[in-house]
Amino acid sequence: MLRKRAETLLPAAQIAGVSAYTSLVDKFPQFSSVSIRDWDFLFPVAAVFVATMSLDSPKISIELKSELSAIYGRVLDKWSKDWNRAFKDCGDFFWRTADALQQSNDPEYIESPKYGISDPLGTWLVWNLLGFTPQTPDERKLIRAVGLLATVDFIGWWN
Repeated sequence: MLRKRAETLLPAAQIAGVSAYTSLVDKFPQFSSVSIRDWDFLFPVAAVFVATMSLDSPKISIELKSELSAIYGRVLDKWSKDWNRAFKDCGDFFWRTADALQQSNDPEYIESPKYGISDPLGTWLVWNLLGFTPQTPDERKLIRAVGLLATVDFIGWWN
């Protein structure tokens, strides 16, 4: 079961990305300037990153985690030679930003821990897609929407 999930992780992320793009363009007119090619690359990378976070579970042995990583890694290698660099960038940005949010003691992140995952991820996506640091209220709403879309189906991928 988990091996099949590893094989289908990237295709599921790609399908989710296509669906998410359409809904984002409808809700956020500024999103229509985003390159579909960039979206089709960055969204799956972010979704796979989210799924890999849940591999750090005591329910999954180190050996099985390694096997699953090799399976989805082979699928990603066939898809893009650049995925690993983007994945590392996403992870570095995510952990740095998530740590800062946690240390901020902002009630929004204490009361809704899911935003502590979705907002750093959404920030990474929006920043890379727009090419600048998101700052306006609409850009901040876009961050949350994009981040939630990338996390909702993938945070519990291995459950």
